[in-house]
Amino acid sequence: MQAIDEKKNIRKIMIEKRNSLNKEEVLTKSAAIFEKLCSMKQYASADVVHVYFDYRNEVRTLEFIQRCLREGKRVTAPKVEAGYLLSAYEINDIEKDIIKGFKGIPEPDSSRLERIDPCEIDLAVVPGVAFDRLKRRIGYGAGYYDRFLPLLRTDCVKIGVAYEFQVMEALPADKYDIPVDMVITEATVIR
Repeated sequence: MQAIDEKKNIRKIMIEKRNSLNKEEVLTKSAAIFEKLCSMKQYASADVVHVYFDYRNEVRTLEFIQRCLREGKRVTAPKVEAGYLLSAYEINDIEKDIIKGFKGIPEPDSSRLERIDPCEIDLAVVPGVAFDRLKRRIGYGAGYYDRFLPLLRTDCVKIGVAYEFQVMEALPADKYDIPVDMVITEATVIR
């Protein structure tokens, strides 16, 4: 019970801090994060990139998604399905392929797009409310990514993106928490 309460408290603090960022800070920090990511060999060699659509001051992904599409990468995005599961759908046009979904979060329009087997994904950009130096993450608490990440190939590179203040020394973890392979912030890369 203590770990659950601790995670709840961390979520509350981090979301408040994140919500206090102004638009310019979000854009500047997000651009720095994705500049680091796009300079990596893992990005260069990825044919299929999975990336979330940002919501409520999360690290902004729109420009990164547009860059992936311009550079000829296949892009998949998550959609919440029945039973608290995430599915990946391939997107080609942000204007046409995205609708407001679960809790108002932008997501792929599954009525017109193809669901993609997670095993096709080469690189997954993973959101989080907080990360630690061991690359563990805390999300919003529903376990969507804890159920999705194990579906990826073992050689799929899982990259958490966050603002520097979202990285803590250590987070409470349980057996269901799946760490990422690296965490990128505007200031650092944790491998």
